[in-house]
Amino acid sequence: MFPKLITVLFIVMWLSIPMANSSEPPLTGEEVYNGICTHCHDAGVPKAPSRNMLNFMSPGAIHHALTKGIMQTQAASLSPEEKVAVVEFITGRQLDEHSDTFAPPACEGDNATFQQSAVPKLHGWGFTPNNQRE
Repeated sequence: MFPKLITVLFIVMWLSIPMANSSEPPLTGEEVYNGICTHCHDAGVPKAPSRNMLNFMSPGAIHHALTKGIMQTQAASLSPEEKVAVVEFITGRQLDEHSDTFAPPACEGDNATFQQSAVPKLHGWGFTPNNQRE
């Protein structure tokens, strides 16, 4: 009796999981964000970065969070196309193999080196000894 009950419960739970290959067209990135993501990312939930902070992230980093990282559970019901669409909606950039390969900005010329023994060029918060900007 007990094994049959477990089998029946398993089948019911399996049938209740939404299938990614449904006949409905995939949702747009905006529809996914507004329907799923906004409840945490726009509501100030602790540890959920705001939409503005998500804009600073690369498309690859967000896609990794949805497919292999911390957001896997929340994105489980999304198709691969919907995951890409929401990533591109959030960042405003295309997800491609080169989306994470840009170099961060770097100083050039004399500013590219740091001399620990050199006297600071600026004093205090401003640009002059009186903390004023010129």
